[in-house]
Amino acid sequence: MSSTKNQINEQDRKFRHALELAIEGGVLINCPYHEGFIYRGNEQIESAYKLANSKWASGKINHDHFETRNEMTDCIKTVVSEYGLYSCNQCRDLINK
Repeated sequence: MSSTKNQINEQDRKFRHALELAIEGGVLINCPYHEGFIYRGNEQIESAYKLANSKWASGKINHDHFETRNEMTDCIKTVVSEYGLYSCNQCRDLINK
C-alpha cells in the first residue's frame, strides 16, 4: 500500500472512532428508521469530550486510536462539525408530506 493510501486509511479510522464517541456521547444520533443517516443530538460537544477523556484515562482509548488527547478532541470537533442537521432528512420529508 502506498504511503498516501495508508494516511487516508488512518484518517478514516480516526474519523470512525471520533464518530462513535460523538454518538455515544449523544452529540450525534443515528436515525433509528433510516440506516446511515446521522444528525445532531441534544448534547453539547463537551459531553463527547468528557466521555472520550474518561475513556482515555481508563485506557479504553489509547495510542492505537489517537496519538494524543488533543488529536482525539480535534477529531471529534471535526466530525461533529460535518453534521449540521438537527433531524433526519428522510424523516422530515415523510412528516412534511
